[in-house]
Amino acid sequence: MKSSLITSKILRSFCIWAIGLNIIFCVEYLGLFEELNGHLYNLSFRIRGERIPLDTIVIAAVDEKSLEKLGRWPISRKYYAELLDRVHSARAVGFDIILAESSENDLLLEGAIKRHDGVILPVYIDSRMRVVYPAFSFPAERLGHVHIEQDIDGITRSVFHTLHIRNVLLPSFSRVIFESVRGTLPGKAPHRLQSGMQQGSIVQNSVMKINYYGRRGHSGRFPFQTLSTEVSRGLFQR
Repeated sequence: MKSSLITSKILRSFCIWAIGLNIIFCVEYLGLFEELNGHLYNLSFRIRGERIPLDTIVIAAVDEKSLEKLGRWPISRKYYAELLDRVHSARAVGFDIILAESSENDLLLEGAIKRHDGVILPVYIDSRMRVVYPAFSFPAERLGHVHIEQDIDGITRSVFHTLHIRNVLLPSFSRVIFESVRGTLPGKAPHRLQSGMQQGSIVQNSVMKINYYGRRGHSGRFPFQTLSTEVSRGLFQR
């Protein structure tokens, strides 16, 4: 009688554990833990509060006011060339704009890029798993991927600073800017993929959580068209 009670308790405990594990697996499969982690991550920033952004970082935003003055999107690349000549003392300038198609002002932009020698351009991965590069010649070590993955609630909280795809290692756009500012950019093209990795697949490494300083617009932000010689003077220093 006593042994049967012990066996019954063991079976009951086993069933409870099995049901509990199944519930946990189902919740994990549905992504509910991921959503909870996201909310806790957001809460930690609200508790911490906003931080003062670095005054060494300036965002030149092509906003509605800029488009009213410079014309409809996409604006002429001659304006990008003019901006580069104005901010020639900036240590790094990252164009978060895809320049995959040729334009009539590419020669002007190429010349400005060579004169500045601190420009970083993005590459992206299209739906056919191809790496899309700028339309004109550009040093491979100054290219960075802009492949961003959103969490289940549509918010991006982390960045993979290294991608492997089609035998090529691609650093992230932000990582290349950071290394350019520090002067630690490698003087060679992206590395070849290690053997054993499948062709046509994306392997993501070097994940890092984003340390948000505040809400959108919290950092130094200027309309693109207002960065005239007078406004930009003194904002940038190598």
